[in-house]
Amino acid sequence: MTTTSAVEDFISFRGHQVWYRIVKPDQEEPGKLPLLCLHGDPGVPHDYLEPLEAIAATGRRVIFYDQLGCGNSDRPSDPTLYSIDLFKEELVAVRDALDLQQIHLFGQSWGGCLALEHVLSQATGLSSLILANTPCNIQQFITEAYGLMNQLPAEVQEIIRQHEANGTTQDPEYKQAMEIF
Repeated sequence: MTTTSAVEDFISFRGHQVWYRIVKPDQEEPGKLPLLCLHGDPGVPHDYLEPLEAIAATGRRVIFYDQLGCGNSDRPSDPTLYSIDLFKEELVAVRDALDLQQIHLFGQSWGGCLALEHVLSQATGLSSLILANTPCNIQQFITEAYGLMNQLPAEVQEIIRQHEANGTTQDPEYKQAMEIF
């Protein structure tokens, strides 16, 4: 095991700042490609993936970044900006800016969906793809998620449905209901 250090900075992307963190071993092992980690749930930052930093002690760089709209990155207020294409382009920009030509790509939940989109766009330089809690079939995921939601108390279901229909998902009442879900 080796000691590690970390570097944090920002990448300019479409006029916004995207935050990243690189955890690196003091001596990188030859042939150990970096691990680029994609966090889940748009709007939730990378923090919960930080235990993966321990991998750096084995001689491999571990890279995190907060996607636009969350964490330490800028949070543009224009909702039309956010799309799968934006996040795919952002991932390419991060790889280019950090010279990540050959990597292992890890995606959790939404990050796994983004990783799959990246692979399907004919991305090069991927040695492996690691998916955790990633739905491969969105329609099936939605069906199963609503099946789980239908097991909640009726009042919680109603709060979720009402706020989603009204587009008021930032309301504290909705957030509390989603915590129950």
